[in-house]
Amino acid sequence: MKFMFIKPSDLSVFVILVFLVASSGCRSSSTSSDLEPLMNAKQTHQHAVLVCIYENNLERRSLPYKHRVDGKATVVRSYKGTWQIGETINFSRDLESVPQDWKPSVGFLAFLFLDTHSANSTPIDVGEEWLYKPEFERALLK
Repeated sequence: MKFMFIKPSDLSVFVILVFLVASSGCRSSSTSSDLEPLMNAKQTHQHAVLVCIYENNLERRSLPYKHRVDGKATVVRSYKGTWQIGETINFSRDLESVPQDWKPSVGFLAFLFLDTHSANSTPIDVGEEWLYKPEFERALLK
């Protein structure tokens, strides 16, 4: 049976590498200035929720009208307002242009900032929908 020994110099290099990797940790790349628009959205809207979007349907429109995406989502967490976990939110977004090969994007988490709690479709404007990031959630919980 052969034993493999590590030379002290190799061991010190290994320990230094482990220390560097461990000390880098999971750090957020977002700064407080990156979070400012998110926190402003929370303050200026009646409802702040985390949703899982499970349906998106595109309605292509001729000029001068914008294309419309109608979506459905389930509330996963509520940070502000009266929306409850499990409720369905119907929403719509207007888009100026859409690629010819557009495919619905579903099955992802997003933060929505709304001013109504309604079963009707709620229009979502720029700055009212944010893709989920853990650092955004930590900021909203403060």
